[in-house]
Amino acid sequence: MAGPAGKLILLLDDDRELAAMLRLALVDAGYRAVAAHDGREGLRQFYDIKPDLVILDLMMPGMDGWLVCARIRELSDTPVLILTARTADDDVTRGLYLGADDYITKPFGIPEFLARVKAVLRRSREVERLPTQSLLTIDARLSIDLAKRRVIINGRPTQMLSPTEMRLLSVLVAHAGEVVPFEVLLDRVWGGERAKNASHVKTYIHYLRNKIEEDPSHPDYVATERGIGYRFRTRD
Repeated sequence: MAGPAGKLILLLDDDRELAAMLRLALVDAGYRAVAAHDGREGLRQFYDIKPDLVILDLMMPGMDGWLVCARIRELSDTPVLILTARTADDDVTRGLYLGADDYITKPFGIPEFLARVKAVLRRSREVERLPTQSLLTIDARLSIDLAKRRVIINGRPTQMLSPTEMRLLSVLVAHAGEVVPFEVLLDRVWGGERAKNASHVKTYIHYLRNKIEEDPSHPDYVATERGIGYRFRTRD
C-alpha cells in the first residue's frame, strides 16, 4: 500500500502538549494515531489496539520507557521509535539494546519527526517481505524461523530478532563469505540515515552476536574485517 494510509501509531509521552502536537502532525500526514501519557496506560493501549508503530518517550511516570520497550519486546516485534531528551550514549544504547528500532532526540522539528516515522515503517515493511513460511538453516547448530523471527539453536527456539536485527542478518547471510562494508550495511539496513554514525552498525552487530553466537566475544558467524565491515561465515 502506498503512503501511510491505514497505519496505526501509538504515541506514549507524558508531555500532553507535545503529545497532542505530534498526534495532530501524524493525523495530518495521513496516519491514525492514539496517545497515552504514562507507561502502564500505554501498555494497555498497545495490547488493545495492536499498532503498527510505537513512539515512546523514555521518561514517563508509573513505568518508564525502557521498561515499556522491554515489555513490548517480550511479545511483539512491532517497531519502536524512542523520543528522548537524554543525549547520553548510554541512554540511547540502553533503549536500542532493549529492542527499539530507532531514536530521535528532543528538541526536533515536525518534518524530521515525520521523516523518521516514515523511515521506521518502511524498514518494517521490508522485513515483512522476507519469506514467512520457511526456515533459514545456517548450519547444524543455527537456524532462523523467518515466520517468527526467532533464533533456533540446536533445534530449540531461543531469542526473537528485532526487525533491525533481522534486516542486518539477512544482508549478511545474502552475502555469506563476502566482506560487507559499513557503507553497504548502513544503506541496506538503515537506508543511509545513519551514514554519519558507523557506531550504529557496531552496536547492532553486538546485539546480533549476543543472540546467535556461542561465544559473542569470539564469534564464529559474524567476523569483523577491521576498518572495512563484516563477513558472515558458517561453522561447517
